[in-house]
Amino acid sequence: MAAPTVAQSSHQARSPDGQIEFQVRVSDRVYYSVSVKDKPLLRDSTLSIRVDEQTLGLTPKIESAKTRTVNREIEVPVPHKSARIREAFNELRLEMN
Repeated sequence: MAAPTVAQSSHQARSPDGQIEFQVRVSDRVYYSVSVKDKPLLRDSTLSIRVDEQTLGLTPKIESAKTRTVNREIEVPVPHKSARIREAFNELRLEMN
């Protein structure tokens, strides 16, 4: 008999300067990899958490995947060193059941 197949999905995000890459692969578990300047820092690390005697992250299913890019200045109400702070990031949000 053939082993049951698990649907896989892969998602990635990069830092605004493109030097840091984060990859998430979802199959039987949640796996993630991180590269800095195209050199692997972490490869296929697993992610799970135990809450109320239940392990989340085993046989996950992605409900939705959303990306967002933010590049703006925030005005500080009480400035210390500067009156504005640069906020720049790329976000990957995975909602799972």
